[in-house]
Amino acid sequence: MHAHDWMLTVTGDNCPQWCSADHTDEDPEHDSVFHESEPITLELPSLINADRFRLAFTTVCSEDYRTRDEGRRPARVDIGAESEHTGAVHDYGPVPSVEALDKLITDLRHAADALEQWRGRLPSAA
Repeated sequence: MHAHDWMLTVTGDNCPQWCSADHTDEDPEHDSVFHESEPITLELPSLINADRFRLAFTTVCSEDYRTRDEGRRPARVDIGAESEHTGAVHDYGPVPSVEALDKLITDLRHAADALEQWRGRLPSAA
């Protein structure tokens, strides 16, 4: 099967239900096909130099024409920091399993609970 014919079998209606990627510019002869969800983002406060960052959480998986017998790789959640000016900052961190995602969720909840305890330290904006 030709690479572009193969690509039609893994994109469009054959993408994972959560995939929102536009695969038109992907070249299966040279690159993997990456399925990506719409990101969940968390805007962070402005830095002192006015740069703005956000955390982005995205579900991803890929498949490769050269190793098509292996099928689609398992989905994972990627966590990355993004800048409004330059896009991705450094690399991303993969969350490869339900257990790892559960731990991340628990850690985020603990951080949010701890931050709520700090509210009394700050003045009101009004």
